[in-house]
Amino acid sequence: MRDCLLRVGEASSLKVGDGQIESDASGLLKVWRSNTRNEQKLYLGKETMRLLHEWLAERGEVDADAPLVTRIGKGGRVSEQPLSERSIRQVVKARAAAAKVEGRISGHSLRVGSAQSLVAAGVSIPDIQQAGNWKSAVMVARYGEGLSPKRSAIARYLHGGE
Repeated sequence: MRDCLLRVGEASSLKVGDGQIESDASGLLKVWRSNTRNEQKLYLGKETMRLLHEWLAERGEVDADAPLVTRIGKGGRVSEQPLSERSIRQVVKARAAAAKVEGRISGHSLRVGSAQSLVAAGVSIPDIQQAGNWKSAVMVARYGEGLSPKRSAIARYLHGGE
């Protein structure tokens, strides 16, 4: 969800065959973007691909149309049903609590947090908007409010800031 700025519903609908590895060990993920119903191929970093391969090895042989994000039941049995949006939200909250992340956490937190990290790193709002498939730049700008005042137009152009 972090690498691709996925919405919870998009993560829930992923299939095993939606990922492909690249020659440099990074990957691409085919995603049907929920708000536009457009198929996009999105970048997955090498660490994400390593974790994805571990998950698929744990699952064993599965069909390409099998859900990618599933529940692990009692005794480590992997379900063949996709994890529901509600369950994904619960997992995000539980993992954040285990990592001692404070503040308001939701299923949307990985998407918002990634957008905020990109804003803080100086990535342009149009680039972030395109990567996250937002229809307008308003939400991206809102997520980034106050994150990097030293990179504001005034700081950069009038005072030689970052």
